[in-house]
Amino acid sequence: MNENAIDGKSPFYEMRSISGQGNVLETETSFDDAVGWPFENFYRANRNEKQPDYQYLCADLPVLWICCTFAAKINNVKQSQFYGYNTGPGRASNGKARVGSIDMIDLLNENTLTYEWKRRGHNLNVMGGLTFETNKLERFVANARNFPYEGLGLGNIGAGTTLMNPSSYMQKWSIMSGLARIQYNYKGRYLATASIRADGSSRFAKGAKWGYFPSVALAWRVSEEKFLKNNSTVSNLKLRASWGQTGNQNIGFYKSMQTYGIGSVNFADAVDKGFYITNVANNGLSWETTSQFDAGAEISFLKNRLSLVLDYYYKISKDLLLNVPVAPSGSGNLTQLMNIGRVRNRGFEASVYAEILRSGRKKLGWTLDFNVATNANKVLSLGTTNYFLRTLNYRNSARDQVIVQVGQPLGTWYGYKTDGLFQYQDKDLDRIKSVIGATPAAGDWKYIDQNNDNVINEDDRVLLGDANPDFYGGIGTTLSYGPLSLRVLFQYSYGGKLLNATRVFCENMSTSTNGMHTMTDRWVGPDWETDDAGNVILENGLPIAIPGSGNPNGKLPRAGSVSNYNLQDTFLEDGSYLRLSNIKLTYRLPAKFCKKIGISNASVYLAGQNLWLWTGYTGSDPEVNMNSSIINGYDFDAYPHSKMITFGLNFNF
Repeated sequence: MNENAIDGKSPFYEMRSISGQGNVLETETSFDDAVGWPFENFYRANRNEKQPDYQYLCADLPVLWICCTFAAKINNVKQSQFYGYNTGPGRASNGKARVGSIDMIDLLNENTLTYEWKRRGHNLNVMGGLTFETNKLERFVANARNFPYEGLGLGNIGAGTTLMNPSSYMQKWSIMSGLARIQYNYKGRYLATASIRADGSSRFAKGAKWGYFPSVALAWRVSEEKFLKNNSTVSNLKLRASWGQTGNQNIGFYKSMQTYGIGSVNFADAVDKGFYITNVANNGLSWETTSQFDAGAEISFLKNRLSLVLDYYYKISKDLLLNVPVAPSGSGNLTQLMNIGRVRNRGFEASVYAEILRSGRKKLGWTLDFNVATNANKVLSLGTTNYFLRTLNYRNSARDQVIVQVGQPLGTWYGYKTDGLFQYQDKDLDRIKSVIGATPAAGDWKYIDQNNDNVINEDDRVLLGDANPDFYGGIGTTLSYGPLSLRVLFQYSYGGKLLNATRVFCENMSTSTNGMHTMTDRWVGPDWETDDAGNVILENGLPIAIPGSGNPNGKLPRAGSVSNYNLQDTFLEDGSYLRLSNIKLTYRLPAKFCKKIGISNASVYLAGQNLWLWTGYTGSDPEVNMNSSIINGYDFDAYPHSKMITFGLNFNF
């Protein structure tokens, strides 16, 4: 408690402010040619940013704590671009200009009231609060081309004889929350917490904006009981259980409303502007709710030198916020965001900590920690349907390659199984009449005809697994001797199938773009035995291959084979890995030296992050997810974890 409150002086703290702001001017000049005007191609961004600006008023009373906070974040960004005649974009359009602005303001207010009561080992804490947040963003862009005189640059983009259609955008959202919490414990032995919060979000439909999320938790510190207290073997034993609900509103903006896009339409032999639907309204769209039960135990032995933590969780998410295809549209498949279905997650978590050697002034210390976790994911319901497909996009290709199906993990891969490549004299070449609309040839992928109709099409797609690992966790160890300490941390994951979509595009044998080095191991047909006149020699009506010629055992299809970018099992790879995620060597400076220079303590360290990775995955990094929570393990040109080496000093005054 604040001493002023106890002494009877004013309990209110003065209004305080913590703020920061900055102005940044960035200018970039570049040329296509060796000679050119210095303002033929430049980009300028003026940013006026003020964030955050906190104002808070607090009162500290003997049993009450009142706190109100206010925060504002304001961003004003202006962008401008001009490409002169001697630049690539400017040459193609005889000069090109673009100006734009982005204005954003975010306001936040939080108010809490806390009451505390203590008597004879009983401890009670009651808290209530209200929070408000609103955010507004506006954006504007104008473009012009064909400048008869480029000397003005951005001085007057109206000088461009071809004015492009300007564009503007505005979004606004708000959320209001009320919360209450009660905490009780008796002598640190029996602990209980109950809470509830009500959240109202503007992102949901009228009449469905509010969600209510309660929770309760109980714990029993058994080691504080008389029969176990001061036990020489068991240092700590705690049993705990909890249940609670949380809400999800991360759906973007205006998804409960019908939205439109602008396009060109032909009407009465003239091209005019028209509108098409981009999102179907949902007047009942509301919160996605997750209910979770946890049970766990914490136990320590031998004065906490050996500790074990065990947890089991069971989680049900209902009214999932999912985009469901409903009809074709002017821009592709039309979708509607719906609250449908239920998904279950359950699993175990375990961690062990061991102090193998207890450190001292001149003694070697060694600790070891290990944790492992599992998660089993399953779709329980999808409303009135049993499944729906999700599309993956890379470059100019879009295919339904993920299935959300009742009874399967969320985001299961869906595609074709392969049986190598077609070879000359392959009996299946005569049997299979068509492969996804094309006539098969030797050196093409050989897909399994699942329904035996002699045609390979979408009906032959099957479930190919999912990206969820079998288990994952970390291993860490610390060595210390006097002022020196070394901390090493490994991270691991076992199992799960990742889609290496980079290979789908870069191992395409029918494209003229750059390819991967693996394309050198493509299928190549053999050379045939010929006579002196150059005629192919036949034996039993078939040509005779020259031994050792070609590459019939190549892993990739022949050059020129048509790629359809469909998902198949060869592009799914094992996502297992072991990563040296962190290593840090620290030297603590002597206490006498620190006292001499007037500081409490100081240390110097050398650290490395993500220095080594052991994996069979051929992509840049197996720890990747470029898409969404539904589609995991999708890798298309994903940026890998950066390796980093850091040297630093820490001072405490």
